[in-house]
Amino acid sequence: MFEAVVFRHLRDLARQHEAELSFFRQRNDLEIDFVLELPDRRVALEVTSSASVRERKGERLGSAAGALGAETALVTSG
Repeated sequence: MFEAVVFRHLRDLARQHEAELSFFRQRNDLEIDFVLELPDRRVALEVTSSASVRERKGERLGSAAGALGAETALVTSG
């Protein structure tokens, strides 16, 4: 449910800024919940409902963002 709330916000943001909203998944199990392609940059967003974020999640997001070529990587937590 938390991810759905973030999706709706990002969808509206993408429409306002004529951006693309997608996700990223690689065969080696790297994934990013949302990728926001703005005209001037690519943003990777990982969503978790946990109150705290494990260090491993941040490391994997960094690896996935690097593979994707995202300039910014964010984690949104509950």
